[in-house]
Amino acid sequence: MALTQVYTDTEVSKMKTRISRPRNANTLNNLITKAVLAKEVIRVKNHTGNAVIMSESEYDNLIENLYIRSDVNNYSHLVRAINQLESGECSVHELLNDEQNIR
Repeated sequence: MALTQVYTDTEVSKMKTRISRPRNANTLNNLITKAVLAKEVIRVKNHTGNAVIMSESEYDNLIENLYIRSDVNNYSHLVRAINQLESGECSVHELLNDEQNIR
Protein backbone atom coordinates (compact mmCIF):
# COMPACT_ATOMS: atom_id res chain seq x y z
CA MET A 1 0.00 0.00 0.00
CA ALA A 2 1.83 3.08 -1.25
CA LEU A 3 0.89 6.69 -0.63
CA THR A 4 0.90 8.38 -4.01
CA GLN A 5 -0.28 11.93 -4.25
CA VAL A 6 -1.63 14.78 -2.15
CA TYR A 7 -4.10 17.07 -3.89
CA THR A 8 -4.50 20.75 -3.06
CA ASP A 9 -7.75 22.59 -2.33
CA THR A 10 -7.87 23.97 -5.87
CA GLU A 11 -7.28 20.59 -7.48
CA VAL A 12 -9.96 18.98 -5.32
CA SER A 13 -12.50 21.69 -6.14
CA LYS A 14 -12.03 20.78 -9.80
CA MET A 15 -12.72 17.11 -8.95
CA LYS A 16 -15.91 17.53 -6.93
CA THR A 17 -18.55 15.23 -8.29
CA ARG A 18 -21.83 16.78 -9.27
CA ILE A 19 -24.50 15.19 -11.39
CA SER A 20 -24.52 18.26 -13.62
CA ARG A 21 -20.77 17.98 -14.24
CA PRO A 22 -19.92 14.43 -15.35
CA ARG A 23 -16.34 15.42 -16.25
CA ASN A 24 -15.57 15.72 -12.54
CA ALA A 25 -17.12 12.33 -11.95
CA ASN A 26 -14.67 10.94 -14.50
CA THR A 27 -11.78 12.48 -12.55
CA LEU A 28 -12.98 10.85 -9.34
CA ASN A 29 -13.49 7.60 -11.23
CA ASN A 30 -9.90 7.82 -12.52
CA LEU A 31 -8.61 8.28 -8.97
CA ILE A 32 -10.61 5.27 -7.79
CA THR A 33 -9.32 3.19 -10.71
CA LYS A 34 -5.74 4.21 -9.91
CA ALA A 35 -6.23 3.29 -6.24
CA VAL A 36 -7.69 -0.12 -7.13
CA LEU A 37 -5.36 -1.19 -9.94
CA ALA A 38 -2.11 0.15 -8.49
CA LYS A 39 -3.06 -0.70 -4.88
CA GLU A 40 -2.18 2.86 -3.98
CA VAL A 41 -3.59 5.12 -1.30
CA ILE A 42 -4.43 8.60 -2.52
CA ARG A 43 -4.71 11.41 0.01
CA VAL A 44 -7.02 14.27 -0.95
CA LYS A 45 -7.11 17.64 0.83
CA ASN A 46 -9.52 20.53 0.62
CA HIS A 47 -10.81 23.37 2.77
CA THR A 48 -13.31 21.14 4.59
CA GLY A 49 -10.80 18.47 5.55
CA ASN A 50 -8.84 15.52 4.29
CA ALA A 51 -9.91 12.20 2.79
CA VAL A 52 -8.25 9.02 1.60
CA ILE A 53 -9.12 6.97 -1.47
CA MET A 54 -8.10 3.30 -1.33
CA SER A 55 -9.29 0.05 -2.82
CA GLU A 56 -11.81 -2.03 -0.91
CA SER A 57 -9.33 -4.92 -0.67
CA GLU A 58 -6.69 -2.60 0.87
CA TYR A 59 -9.32 -1.29 3.32
CA ASP A 60 -10.43 -4.83 4.24
CA ASN A 61 -6.79 -5.82 4.78
CA LEU A 62 -6.23 -2.81 7.02
CA ILE A 63 -9.33 -3.56 9.11
CA GLU A 64 -8.40 -7.24 9.42
CA ASN A 65 -4.89 -6.36 10.60
CA LEU A 66 -6.29 -3.91 13.15
CA TYR A 67 -8.64 -6.61 14.42
CA ILE A 68 -5.91 -9.25 14.70
CA ARG A 69 -3.54 -6.87 16.46
CA SER A 70 -6.23 -5.60 18.83
CA ASP A 71 -6.41 -8.95 20.66
CA VAL A 72 -3.10 -9.62 22.41
CA ASN A 73 -3.73 -13.38 22.65
CA ASN A 74 -4.58 -13.77 18.96
CA TYR A 75 -1.62 -11.67 17.91
CA SER A 76 0.79 -13.55 20.22
CA HIS A 77 -0.45 -16.87 18.83
CA LEU A 78 0.07 -15.61 15.27
CA VAL A 79 3.61 -14.39 16.02
CA ARG A 80 4.50 -17.73 17.66
CA ALA A 81 3.16 -19.62 14.64
CA ILE A 82 5.15 -17.43 12.22
CA ASN A 83 8.32 -17.94 14.28
CA GLN A 84 7.79 -21.72 14.31
CA LEU A 85 7.27 -21.74 10.55
CA GLU A 86 10.38 -19.63 9.91
CA SER A 87 12.55 -21.78 12.23
CA GLY A 88 11.39 -25.05 10.64
CA GLU A 89 9.46 -26.21 13.72
CA CYS A 90 6.52 -27.36 11.64
CA SER A 91 5.45 -30.35 9.64
CA VAL A 92 3.45 -30.73 6.46
CA HIS A 93 0.36 -32.92 6.46
CA GLU A 94 -2.00 -33.92 3.69
CA LEU A 95 -5.48 -32.54 4.10
CA LEU A 96 -8.27 -35.05 4.48
CA ASN A 97 -11.00 -34.95 1.90
CA ASP A 98 -14.69 -35.72 2.41
CA GLU A 99 -14.26 -39.38 1.50
CA GLN A 100 -11.65 -40.09 4.17
CA ASN A 101 -12.64 -41.13 7.64
CA ILE A 102 -12.17 -38.30 10.12
CA ARG A 103 -11.92 -39.78 13.63
